[in-house]
Amino acid sequence: MNLVKAVLAFALGLSIPAMSQQTRYAWAVDSQDVISRYASQWGVVGGLLVNVSVAQDNTVWGVSRPGEVWRWNGSGWDKMPGILTQISVGSATEIWGVNANNEIYRWNVAANNWDRVGGVARYVSVAADGAVWVLGTGDDIYLWTGYNWQVFNCKVHQISAGASQNVWGVDATNRVLRYSTLDGSQRWDFMPGSLKQVSAAADGEVWGINMTDDLVRWNGSGWDSLGKKAAQVSVGPAITGQHTVYPTRAWLNPALNMSASLPMNDPCPAGWRLPTKPEFDSVLAFAKTQADPAASLTSGFGATAGQNYLSSTPTYPGPSVGDLNSWKFWALFPATPAVAPLNTAFPSSADASDGTLPSAGIFARCTLLVPPPVSSDIAACSTQFTGAPDLRTFDVSTIQSLDLGRTISSGTSGFGAGQPVAPLTPKPQGGAYINYLGTDKRAKIMEIDARGNAVGTDQDLGPATGVAGVGTDGTTNAYLVKVTDQRLEFRVAGGAAPTVIMDNDVPANNGTVLFSGRGVRWATAPDNPPFGTQAMINPVTMHRAVVLPAGGKWFAVYDHANNFNAYANPPSNDVHYGVSITSFNADGSAPVMTLPWGTSHSIDMRTIFDGTRLIQLSLGDAFPTSIQARVVDPATASVTATSDLFQSSKFPDTQIGASNGQPIYGIAANGGGGVSGKLGDLVPVGCGQYALTYTIYPASYNLFGNPLTSTVNEMGLLILDKDLNVVKRAMLRRGDDVDVLKTARYGKSAIFVAWKTNGAEDYWSMLIDVRGTMVQSPQRLPAGIKFAANDGFVTLANGDIMWTNREGNALKLYRFPVGQ
Repeated sequence: MNLVKAVLAFALGLSIPAMSQQTRYAWAVDSQDVISRYASQWGVVGGLLVNVSVAQDNTVWGVSRPGEVWRWNGSGWDKMPGILTQISVGSATEIWGVNANNEIYRWNVAANNWDRVGGVARYVSVAADGAVWVLGTGDDIYLWTGYNWQVFNCKVHQISAGASQNVWGVDATNRVLRYSTLDGSQRWDFMPGSLKQVSAAADGEVWGINMTDDLVRWNGSGWDSLGKKAAQVSVGPAITGQHTVYPTRAWLNPALNMSASLPMNDPCPAGWRLPTKPEFDSVLAFAKTQADPAASLTSGFGATAGQNYLSSTPTYPGPSVGDLNSWKFWALFPATPAVAPLNTAFPSSADASDGTLPSAGIFARCTLLVPPPVSSDIAACSTQFTGAPDLRTFDVSTIQSLDLGRTISSGTSGFGAGQPVAPLTPKPQGGAYINYLGTDKRAKIMEIDARGNAVGTDQDLGPATGVAGVGTDGTTNAYLVKVTDQRLEFRVAGGAAPTVIMDNDVPANNGTVLFSGRGVRWATAPDNPPFGTQAMINPVTMHRAVVLPAGGKWFAVYDHANNFNAYANPPSNDVHYGVSITSFNADGSAPVMTLPWGTSHSIDMRTIFDGTRLIQLSLGDAFPTSIQARVVDPATASVTATSDLFQSSKFPDTQIGASNGQPIYGIAANGGGGVSGKLGDLVPVGCGQYALTYTIYPASYNLFGNPLTSTVNEMGLLILDKDLNVVKRAMLRRGDDVDVLKTARYGKSAIFVAWKTNGAEDYWSMLIDVRGTMVQSPQRLPAGIKFAANDGFVTLANGDIMWTNREGNALKLYRFPVGQ
């Protein structure tokens, strides 16, 4: 169909077959280094290469036989820095290569040069979603976790990663293998046929070169000939029209030459849609908050450098039907294949002053609704979220702000920012409980259904000065109650008498409390008290305390202060805040001190139960200056593993100083509450892994006379395995302007991350997958939607995300209706 017919069909609302027809793109070189490009048919391209690689966004790089590096500019080759033997391109910003010395390099877009990556390899392949695989000199397979290499018990001689779930290889005997994660086993399966080389695309397409140099394509059970000889091939995307990439989603750019008087109908093929105005408004608004808006869009959101995209009037039409003549446009782009991710783009002759269109027409953009999943998203691995919707897009305009009709008090005034206001605990059968302190200074429990409506009458737990937490196993509830500023109790509904965990106002050695600040030592070990349990004061002042059912027991996790002058009251200045965990029988009896004193100088903490184990995290400002993680086995009520996540040479950028010539790693702090980082939230992501968000930002401190400096500036994600090893570290954005960070599971295949900007009532959110890849770009939360550091986000049984906040004395509930 020619362009005139296409325009006419579009104007009349007719179907346009050409728009939905896809063209497969691929590049190849032959035995004479001649380059060919495929776009419906093969054509020779000038130049000579021995190795060529095309990405999902059509970025193409290559290496010549002498090792020179070249980048395709659309009509020719630009010589780039470096000498390599092989190269792989996942996107315009993810280019990796190896040289003759088996050194690994990653392209640095900002520096326009290569960064050396640790390790040695002779072959590299980077996927469209950022997964990087290399082959060692002995054909061992390694997967890049972000800061180190995970080795596999398998060998291949050549490897190709189109996406995390489309990885193929060829071994030294030309057998074909495919990587599989469907059962969580991370295994390699042998496939039919014999190949010299294989190439996988992000969408599942696989091409190869057989033993007679014929180019072949995988048909699901075997290999079909493509009628061409080649020495090396790289198969790329299948797209309609021109193509660009915006985070992890593809944007189509069909050339629709439309008159200014025509209505705008949705031109997108099945499975795609026009972006909405809030999506693009949020991108522009976010860019404007950065020091260099142009660089922010160029490096973070897929725009092309040198294009004019900022305007004082960020308004444009809706996503379906509108009068073109009435539109005001806030961005101009040249009509080239290198387009920025906006709803409409115009030739340079467009006049934005009066909102009219030139006769040359416009280019419509379409966004893919559901990006490809990644390996850890397999529902079978995520037992806690198998009933949740599998969503990969979000719309923050749907967040509801509900006034629960309760007047609440903030409780006692502690100096810790984490003092809870109204902890929210999901019920397994749906809905949640909210623990709050009324203005009458009584602790209360409110029950809500899945839509945030009150259920029944609030439960009164009696006089209190602060709230601590409520736990539920679906049948029975248990509570931590801060009765006075110095007295913490544990109670089980209908169970044994309350257990007084600490009471700093009772006489010494009376045997009625577990521990206290007046010389009352741990009741079961009066002659040999564990370190740090001689003088406990100020419970639930710094952190979010939690009560969790696990293994037929209850576990209470809470903070308090330790007065090392154990027999003085009031306490001296030698006070340290830390974390303790106490376990109880199902009826609340038989308390056991699982963790007497953990992470001294703890600034913040998180604890979850994943169905098998308790995972507890604390951010320390001295012991350690890091994020400390520990595993608790419910069966034995004991800590079975501990790890300081950043105190390791695994992360060279987290070296914060040196002592006696030895490097110190971690997060810089001063031992007095100052720390150059924040703790986000811990989310189980299935397959025995956990996702943790955090911030580290540049700051210098002096700890016990030792200068410490953090240089990292990131809001990041760590993926931890069951043994608390860091298997992936991903930077999400800069961290120095993040005041509060929240995280929750979104559906069963994504993570919702939200943050408040430092020094402003400005709230943002983004969606990432469980590898830390951005799935949907940042959106500003609507006016009136806010959160504080005190209480966290929770994902309900139906997938909805909820959190609480206090406005004045009003208790507010925010509901993100994910599950509907």
